[in-house]
Amino acid sequence: MDDEAETYKLWRIRKTVLQMCHDRGYLVSQDELDQTLDQFKAVFGDKPSENKPARSQLIVMVAHNDDPTDTMIVQFPDQPKIGVDRIKDYFKKMQEESIPHSILVVQTGLTPAARDLITELQNKSFSFQVFLESELLINITEHNLVPKHVILTPEEKQELLARYRLKESQLPRIQYGDPVARYFGLKRGQVSLEYDGSDAGATPDEAVSWGKIRSAAKPVKVHSDATLIFPLIVAQTFAQHVQKKTSINSTN
Repeated sequence: MDDEAETYKLWRIRKTVLQMCHDRGYLVSQDELDQTLDQFKAVFGDKPSENKPARSQLIVMVAHNDDPTDTMIVQFPDQPKIGVDRIKDYFKKMQEESIPHSILVVQTGLTPAARDLITELQNKSFSFQVFLESELLINITEHNLVPKHVILTPEEKQELLARYRLKESQLPRIQYGDPVARYFGLKRGQVSLEYDGSDAGATPDEAVSWGKIRSAAKPVKVHSDATLIFPLIVAQTFAQHVQKKTSINSTN
């Protein structure tokens, strides 16, 4: 791949990463989200064949809007395939710098031993996700067939269950490895609200929301009709959540 195409590819991938961090509730400046290809070249260079930029220079470090100690690091290894030694180095950095969340964006994947090591080392204190570069060339949540997702807080989840007298086991489920679940970094037991705005053009503040409430789980098959339709409260919950997040972002 020539330098021009490779530079565009790296810019596109990093842009998706920044959007993903923002959508997970991490603090990302508007300037970073809006960075153009020319601005990317000015910062990182446009000669990948000469390591300008090297992938390792594209690192992203962010803190969560609600808790500055909840940090996440996104790293882009220069090596095409990652082995055990590199994974150990990444986990060591997370432990030494108290970084609870890490994302690794790799060119071709991990060795089987490295993948097994990640499964072994992960616990409640640390989370580690791996994406292929090819998975991040586009932001899947911007596709017109993907509805708007809002991840409910534990409090919002309990409020929803209590209001409708539901048990968590009654919620439709989404597979842990679903692309949207991975994009948002969903963990087992979290609940997301999907709003597609398809109800005669209604906004969340207007009529009934065709919301889908899904609980992250692995591995549970999701049927196409596994949808719960809730009345106005779901739309109101969505609107309140968006308003709250908008308020937080506007103060930063």
